[in-house]
Amino acid sequence: MFYFFSMPKGKNSLAPNPAEAPLVLSKTDGEKWDDEADVVVVGFGGAGACAALEASSNGARVLVLDRFHGGGATAISGGVYYAGGGTHIQSEAGVTDDADEMFRYLSLEVKGVVSEETLRDFCDTSVDSVTWLEEHGVPFEASLCPYKTSYPTDDYYLYYSGNEGFSPYKDAAKPAPRGHRAKGAGLPGESFYGPLRDSAQRAGIQVEYETRVTRLVVDAQNRVLGVEYRQIEKGLWSQLYRRLNQAGVKVVNYSPQLAANLRERCYQIEANSSAFGRRTAWSSRPVASSTTARW
Repeated sequence: MFYFFSMPKGKNSLAPNPAEAPLVLSKTDGEKWDDEADVVVVGFGGAGACAALEASSNGARVLVLDRFHGGGATAISGGVYYAGGGTHIQSEAGVTDDADEMFRYLSLEVKGVVSEETLRDFCDTSVDSVTWLEEHGVPFEASLCPYKTSYPTDDYYLYYSGNEGFSPYKDAAKPAPRGHRAKGAGLPGESFYGPLRDSAQRAGIQVEYETRVTRLVVDAQNRVLGVEYRQIEKGLWSQLYRRLNQAGVKVVNYSPQLAANLRERCYQIEANSSAFGRRTAWSSRPVASSTTARW
């Protein structure tokens, strides 16, 4: 049984600095690295899993570093993937759609926050992205919700997840339901994330859990050479850390103060029971980590 106590009044939080300045190396020869990889992915939620799978399928040796135990926001989400342009799910539900209509609608929604080139690519590859997700086990279903709702019941898995049917959007683009909800009861974020995690495991992708990346390692020209991270000792401390974090996630909506106390205990374990200064280098082709690929 675990016992939790509130932080004493006036005591500063042990929460780590989320953005430490990069470590600059003037000479790379002779530096000690704990590991090397072609692609380092920071975070093993839905985006990180997709990035790792895509890199691995292109022949890269991938290393994933996750501060907790995977899942991120995806595993606790509603499991909805916004897709259109004529996915087979839409077609099976009797819905007609194309990438141009999708692009026109989203252009109004994003209001320039996303570049036109990126948005166009997202729309043009939407059908293929759904197929890619299904190939990795994510389950979708063509049961169309007949009414507008913020989130459908377990009877429906395709719905209007945006404002497609309202002015001024419907005047600029033909409305179409594009919310593809992963098949599963309630909020099926795990139904979306779980197959991606399992697919990464089958691909032999190395994942290190309870591992917080602290900063980038760069050279004098500001080129990224690798990352520095801290990893909680495997065994008792990593298991306790995992359980504390999972408990905090479950209770945060009902008892924010208890969740905050649980987080502080996690920060304490990070500070006192993790190896510091471990470094991972990119071996030959440095690339930006995390949230790229099909997400």
